[in-house]
Amino acid sequence: MKHTLHNIRYLVLLPAFLTSTAVLAERTFKWVDDEGYVHYGDRIPPQYSDREREEINYQGRTIRVYEAPKTPEQKAEDKRLAVIAAAKKKLAEKQLRQDRTLLATYSSDHDMVLARDGKIASVESLIQLTHRRISSLQKRLLELTEEAAGYERSGQQLPKVLQHQIINIRDQVTQNKEFVKDKQLEIEDIRQQFNADIKRFQELTSDDPTTGKPAAAVKQTEKEPPASPVAAKKEPKKKIPDKDLTRYDRTLLASYSSKEDIRVARNEKVAPVESLIQERSSEIDSMHIHLAKLLDNADEYERNGEELPNILLREMNDVLEDITKKEEILETRKMEKENIEQMFGADLKRFSELQGGY
Repeated sequence: MKHTLHNIRYLVLLPAFLTSTAVLAERTFKWVDDEGYVHYGDRIPPQYSDREREEINYQGRTIRVYEAPKTPEQKAEDKRLAVIAAAKKKLAEKQLRQDRTLLATYSSDHDMVLARDGKIASVESLIQLTHRRISSLQKRLLELTEEAAGYERSGQQLPKVLQHQIINIRDQVTQNKEFVKDKQLEIEDIRQQFNADIKRFQELTSDDPTTGKPAAAVKQTEKEPPASPVAAKKEPKKKIPDKDLTRYDRTLLASYSSKEDIRVARNEKVAPVESLIQERSSEIDSMHIHLAKLLDNADEYERNGEELPNILLREMNDVLEDITKKEEILETRKMEKENIEQMFGADLKRFSELQGGY
């Protein structure tokens, strides 16, 4: 009761106090003492300098709040929350990129099913080809083994060449069998990835807020109608006279005999870069999966009311930094690939012009 009366007395006297101190002091502060009583004044007592305080104007309105200095525990908690927020943001950004890619690549989930089956069929074709290669190698291995057995029965020393052939073919059989196992796992990965992508695509295109139709259908209707056969037909271009050729033109004609040669050269340049892109993308995907698991662990600690271990916090921070670095490298590689494709695209266009049309 005494505490309440004390606060009421301050509230009643506050306007008069502020009016009188407005002339005497540039700033008026409000703070709370150890017993919970509210105080006003132009200076904060030293023992309360580390407490939260408010700066108020002559009308009694708070114009600024000075927070109390944070304790080591509070700073550690802020760091923990910052790392978790950064991890969630990174995963959200990855999901956004994947969503945009899905919508830009496919117009319907039926297209995705066709793409999935096409990829699986391609891998299955490699598996069948490898099985035939294994059968051929095993047949050859049987022949060499019988030949080696003949040397042994006759008491002759087995030639080193024959020994090496047998060892080499056995290694090839083992490698091909491992290749088949990897490709079978790849098929399962393709199936799981496409199933997840199809489910996500259906979520993204379920309802369009403007038309009530699936977003994919809207996207389809927004496409421009195909040009008529007459309009699409192009007049063949005339071949450029030799006297009008530039040094670039002469180099182009001397380097390639057909557009197919240019495409082959382009693919040879793009292939190693594309391989690096796939490698970095795979690494980043793995790190995102690892980050998601770490985030799940952090959530589990929070649900149990337990303190997040520092080692888990550091690991999350390290993974975030690694993802950022590898994403920068990935973007550089993508730009490199784009530059190569643009350069060869210009070569293809110019070569067609020089040859008298497309």
